[in-house]
Amino acid sequence: MFPTLSELELRIRRSVVFAPLSGVAVTKAASECIELTRELYNAKKGNLDIIINKMNEFNIASRKAHAEMLGLSAAEQQKRN
Repeated sequence: MFPTLSELELRIRRSVVFAPLSGVAVTKAASECIELTRELYNAKKGNLDIIINKMNEFNIASRKAHAEMLGLSAAEQQKRN
């Protein structure tokens, strides 16, 4: 599981360079999701709600980064959803 998570984290870090304004938030949220998952795995217990909330932060940051990469403003992005 950890090699896959590490590979995904690397892919995210390589991709966000194309979103210099919002990419930092994506990287931060992804790293925190991975760390929380590692802690859950190692402890064999934990609060899944915290991980789910962090995943939501990651998804929101990712959407903003994708919009930035495509040159869309936040208003344009909302219209398309």
